[in-house]
Amino acid sequence: MNHTTMTPLALGLATLITLHANTAQAEIIYMIHQGSGSGSIGQLTFSDADFTITTSADFDDTIPFINGMRLIHETATITIAGVGTFDFITQTQTFVNNAFGIVGFTRITLGDLFTGPFNSQFFDWDMTTQLGPITGDGTLQQWAFTNVDTTGGVLFFDGDIVDATFTASFIIPTPATLSLLALSGLTATRRKR
Repeated sequence: MNHTTMTPLALGLATLITLHANTAQAEIIYMIHQGSGSGSIGQLTFSDADFTITTSADFDDTIPFINGMRLIHETATITIAGVGTFDFITQTQTFVNNAFGIVGFTRITLGDLFTGPFNSQFFDWDMTTQLGPITGDGTLQQWAFTNVDTTGGVLFFDGDIVDATFTASFIIPTPATLSLLALSGLTATRRKR
């Protein structure tokens, strides 16, 4: 006969994760755009560097437009491998174009910055549910249209077609979060015969 039991540590971790997820689910959605590219930030240049843009927004504030919707970010940061992590000063947003099945990161004024990937899951995504990670082609574009200011200086990417990954989550899926989930999964159950 098999019995499944939960250790006190696993029970505590599972409760903490559930409470955090339920609290975050009420308002905040984190959207993560990943790719690689070449460019500069302030006086520093980088080449073919992996980058991660992590944003947060209140999904109750979606703004509809023809064929889709957008969310203005409450926070937005970029981590560029080998360079550092910087906050965006220029206001940014994430959009989804349901007609074309694409998501993107852009200024709140004119000029897309990082679009993609294209995926059929975006045809009906309403920016209020978790999604991804979704991978595919992305485009770095229009960084020179107007300055994109960050705490590290003006950020500029060379225009390019790159691999893109997009994730929308109620918690930020950091390596530490993934490790915690893995640990709770390993210690949550044990089988007795």
